Amino acid sequence: MRRYERDQYTNAERFWTVLSAAERDEGTKIGALRYLNARRKGAQHRAGFGSREADERGGRCELGTAKILDQPWNVPFSTSTARINAHADVGGYQVRGMARPDGRLIIRPRDDDEQPFILALESRHNLGDLVTVKIQLLGWAFAGAAKRDEWWWCPRRSEGANAAWFMPQSHLEAMKDLPVLSSSSGGERG
Repeated sequence: MRRYERDQYTNAERFWTVLSAAERDEGTKIGALRYLNARRKGAQHRAGFGSREADERGGRCELGTAKILDQPWNVPFSTSTARINAHADVGGYQVRGMARPDGRLIIRPRDDDEQPFILALESRHNLGDLVTVKIQLLGWAFAGAAKRDEWWWCPRRSEGANAAWFMPQSHLEAMKDLPVLSSSSGGERG
């Protein structure tokens, strides 16, 4: 079921879900396994600034996106270059998770221009021993639309692997306009 609410600042629809404790734990576990598998293989995060926490958040954001869109979650462990370009996180979509409400959609040089990317925000609320995780889908864009010179940035100037396009949320397409994709096609419009 798609749930939405209106953003208090932009009046835009925001699609969201709250993960159950089991879903939260599953997303965290998959993210941790992805992180450990990559490190075991000696691979560095594609963007160069990955952490276990970021991979765990990514797992939870992907699971939440799959739940919201009612699409299959493609659970990967491989970090090989061949799988990076051919793989979609949820159905035929790529998902980029973040914890900052003002964060931007990060698009990397290897990202396929025709692939749609969804920006997912994770917010955590601690109520004593209970941790509630809410996933909001803030918008989406084709990777090619984000590859504008003014959004190119390298957060760690000494490491070129970190360079990417950082698309502001104000330029994202509304979730209600997300194209329907064939999940088996890895991103082809169906």
